[in-house]
Amino acid sequence: MFSTDKSEKLMFQKILPAMDEILGRAFPDDLNEYKLSANCLYCESSEWGENYLLEDLNTLDYTHLDRQKGLNLHEAKICLQKMAQFHAASMILIDEQPDLVDELPRSHFTAEYQWYPIDTLMKDSTKYTADVFTKEMPEIAIKMEAQMSRAFMRRMRSIMDPENSRVKVIIHGEPWINNMLINRAKEKSIFMDFQHSCLGSPGIDLNFFFHTSPEFSEAFDKRPELLEHYCKCLRKTLSSCGYTGSIPDFALINSERIRCAIYSYYAAILYLPIRCASPEASENFDVQTLLNEKAMLKKRQQLFANGPLLKQLRTVLINFNRASVLEIHEPEPWD
Repeated sequence: MFSTDKSEKLMFQKILPAMDEILGRAFPDDLNEYKLSANCLYCESSEWGENYLLEDLNTLDYTHLDRQKGLNLHEAKICLQKMAQFHAASMILIDEQPDLVDELPRSHFTAEYQWYPIDTLMKDSTKYTADVFTKEMPEIAIKMEAQMSRAFMRRMRSIMDPENSRVKVIIHGEPWINNMLINRAKEKSIFMDFQHSCLGSPGIDLNFFFHTSPEFSEAFDKRPELLEHYCKCLRKTLSSCGYTGSIPDFALINSERIRCAIYSYYAAILYLPIRCASPEASENFDVQTLLNEKAMLKKRQQLFANGPLLKQLRTVLINFNRASVLEIHEPEPWD
């Protein structure tokens, strides 16, 4: 595996092992219960980034999930249990080793660390999606156009600032079906890809997961049940690991989810079409495609030639509008 992100190296070499150790206190005899990711066996740095040699998770019976179909309710609960364990272990690590956690870079959305392609990709994705629905839902399309502004990035920076969160955890940043493996026999899941990990609110990961990964026909409509399951697993893990701080309840976690709702919009517009992509649309879809305007336009045309995707996007956009997620009062040009 190759990465150019400083967060990933720190996560693999220091933070994930420390979090595994914390969870191992509560589950000393069950590797599948507390294992968060593949062990990093070797890391080689170069001027371009890092090359990682990770353990083969196939030997532990972890396999990929069905990306195009999405997670059913049972699979979603398995993945949310691992997310809860990840967040719980990080809360304890924040208390026990604050200096280590402080080594994590801030979010790519903060002004000083903003990842260049994100603003361009989000603007282009928003414009294309708005154009698709402009005749059917003109009011929503107009509001989406207004999202292409500096105000959107300010909202993102605000929710990504850990100082604005009432619950602080290490977030994964992109906890979707593409970055998860599952052991079906043990009913356990595992995370991959920690390039966007940073300190933040659990609401960020929850919103990203809910709007990219569940199967639309089943699990998507049962998000309250899934959120309750996450909260139950979070409380259980914190208690089992001897956490001495205040354990967040459902109301607090849900308030963070609502506060971070703009992250749902970001996930649905930019990532959901990729998750739902057909095999044909997925072919030759890589970073170079994302960075090439003409190639990305052609790829979007393929992505949106997908009836189930359009149905799901229509539903989530209506929900965003009802919940005032699309409201922006500063329609300034995108930087």
